Amino acid sequence: MWIRSQDKEALTNGDIIYYCYKSGMIKCGKVGISDDYDIVLAVYSTKEKALKVLDMIERLIKDQIRLHYEWQIEVVFQMPQDDEVEEWYSQMPQDDEVEE
Repeated sequence: MWIRSQDKEALTNGDIIYYCYKSGMIKCGKVGISDDYDIVLAVYSTKEKALKVLDMIERLIKDQIRLHYEWQIEVVFQMPQDDEVEEWYSQMPQDDEVEE
């Protein structure tokens, strides 16, 4: 899945997207490459906000997999700003609302 960084300066399809508890950042990296080269995708004020954004990405990946097989659609996820997380998260369909 393609992801655009919060500051819009990076567009990546990295192998690993993770929350870095030391810095409060969501980062993206490649398997087998030192994390010194990982891209900062976004910075959030709390771990809970960062994990909600990862939940949003996970749901979109599931949808993308389903749509890819049905329609061959690609998706780019734009990382929300810190103050947009709650609004965006509330607009995402819940797992029981998404068809498998």
